[in-house]
Amino acid sequence: GGGNSGGGGNTYYVKTKIDGVQKEWTGINATGVFLNNSIFTIFCGGTSTTETLSLTVNNTLTGPIAVANYPFEWALTTSVYTLNNVGYSSAYSDFTVSSGSINITQINTANNTIKGTFSFVAKNDGMTVSKNFTNGEFFLQYQ
Repeated sequence: GGGNSGGGGNTYYVKTKIDGVQKEWTGINATGVFLNNSIFTIFCGGTSTTETLSLTVNNTLTGPIAVANYPFEWALTTSVYTLNNVGYSSAYSDFTVSSGSINITQINTANNTIKGTFSFVAKNDGMTVSKNFTNGEFFLQYQ
């Protein structure tokens, strides 16, 4: 079911500040949301060739995705941002990871919605350029 709460604007979104500049993906641009037991992924940007963002929590070692804070961890909790074909990741080429986390604050199984916050610093492969993600928020409907 569902419907609109009115007042304009899109119901589902991913938004963040990237180096202090507000960025928002809404509607069709906040494309993929995948939640399957212990794996949760958001993919923003859809078919964009210039700017995409993915956030992933892989909790297969400890159980189903739950309302919890997931600090960034190699191969488990990760984020990848691409801008003009340059990739920036929360998992660095020296095998360290960004501080910050993906914090899931609400999972509504009746409406299939998930809500949370995130922050991290993504770096390019050479670790020479950083992108600082702050005030990240998402509210999305999963399949």
